[in-house]
Amino acid sequence: MTLRCTLVAAALFACAGNALAVVYEGTTAGGDLWNRPLEGEPPPSLSKVGTAVPYTITPFTVSVSGTYAFISQGVVPVSWDNFTLLYEGSFDAASPLTNALIGNDDFDAIGLSGFTYELTTGASYFFITTGYDNSSLGTYSNVIIGPGQVVIPGPIFLDGFESASTAAWSESHP
Repeated sequence: MTLRCTLVAAALFACAGNALAVVYEGTTAGGDLWNRPLEGEPPPSLSKVGTAVPYTITPFTVSVSGTYAFISQGVVPVSWDNFTLLYEGSFDAASPLTNALIGNDDFDAIGLSGFTYELTTGASYFFITTGYDNSSLGTYSNVIIGPGQVVIPGPIFLDGFESASTAAWSESHP
């Protein structure tokens, strides 16, 4: 619970005004492998050290256009070197630079990755959680926060219970 509160607090600090947050956890261990892009806006080229890194994909849309904050924290092993990217329209691991909007390695520290980005209602987005290099993998806790709901399709499992089509919502009025 402390980890979730810390992540939400960091994301809340990044966004002014009323905000909605979605918090979810996952693992890259056992995931498909890809050659991830470098960090940047947009990422300029492919990594030479992250050439066969496992990744997870979180497709989503937003209910309100605006600036959203994305925070990912490596959990197990503690502070593993995670890396995150955002795609719009579609995601194809075989063409990792296509539709890539932004990528980040260390958001203040190893084991913490994130950024803010302006999102548009009606667009399809893909938040990718991966590792810095081929040996970087593990469980993570992700937070997406912004002025509207982040809608993640399909069943989401939270604390052992299946939710409808969104994940752990919390509303904040700073």
